Amino acid sequence: MTTAYLTSLDALLGEGMALFSPAFAQLQARWLDDQQQPDGGFAGRLGPSDPYYLDFALRLDHLLGGNARLRQRAARYLTAQPPPRDRVTAFSLANSARLLHLPMAAACRQYLAIDTGQSLLLYHTFITMLLGECLHATSPVDARVILAYRRPDGGFSDVPESVAGQTNSTAAAVGVLASHGQLGQDDRTGVIAFLQGMQGEDGGLRAHAAAPEGDLLSTFTGLLTLVQVDGVVGLDLPALGRFLKAVALPGGGFCASCTDTEADVEYAYYGVAALALLKRHLARV
Repeated sequence: MTTAYLTSLDALLGEGMALFSPAFAQLQARWLDDQQQPDGGFAGRLGPSDPYYLDFALRLDHLLGGNARLRQRAARYLTAQPPPRDRVTAFSLANSARLLHLPMAAACRQYLAIDTGQSLLLYHTFITMLLGECLHATSPVDARVILAYRRPDGGFSDVPESVAGQTNSTAAAVGVLASHGQLGQDDRTGVIAFLQGMQGEDGGLRAHAAAPEGDLLSTFTGLLTLVQVDGVVGLDLPALGRFLKAVALPGGGFCASCTDTEADVEYAYYGVAALALLKRHLARV
C-alpha cells in the first residue's frame, strides 16, 4: 500500500501557508492572476499556454486560497485539451483536474503502464506514481527498483549509469520509497548528508555537486525531502532564507536563481512552497 503523496504535500504546505501575512499572499495572488492567458491557460517564458504550466499555476492558486474566476477560466482551458501525448503531460492534466475537482479523461490511464524491461528515468517513475494517485489507481511502481539509482555519495541519480547524485532525482527517489514504506535508515542517513552538502554559498541548494549556484527548483525539492526525512536542522537556515528573499521579485513571482531576472508560474510555485516549508519548520523549533 502507498501513502498519498500529493494530498500529504498539500497538507504540509498548508501548515506553512497559514503563517504568511495576508499582504504576501495577496501580492502573489495578484501576480498569478495577471499571468493567466486569454484562453484560460498559463504559459512559460516562451510559447503559448501549456498544460505543464497550468498545473503549476493551479498548485500555486491552491496554496494561496483559490481564485474562483481564475479556476473557472482554467477549467475551460483544461476541458478543451486533447489527449496527452506523453507521461508528463498526462500528469499535468490529471493533477489540474484533481485540483479543480473535475473528472479526468481515461486517455491519461495509458501512461500508468511501465515497461519494466526498460531503464526509465527516475523522474518518470516518480511521475507515474503521482499519476496513479490522481487517477485513484494502484501504482505499478516497484519501489525496490529505485535502489538501483542510489549513488555512493548518498544521493540518487536519474539514470543508473550516472556516477553522482542529483538533488531533484534524490527528492523523487525519497518520494517513491517513503510512499511505499521502503525508505531504510541507511538510505535516510545518506540522503540527509547528500542534500545538506548541496547547499551553496548563496544559501540555495544546487542541482548537483558541480553546479555553480543554487536554484529554486533544487532548493524546494531538497528542502521538502529534508523535511520528510527530518534532516532540516543541518542546513544554514538564515542563508536559505536570504536566498529565497533574493529570488523573490517585488511585484510578485520568483526567479529561478540569483542570476535570473524573470519569473514564471513554475518557479513562483517553488518559491512560495519553499517559504511555506521554511516558515513551518521555524514555527516548530
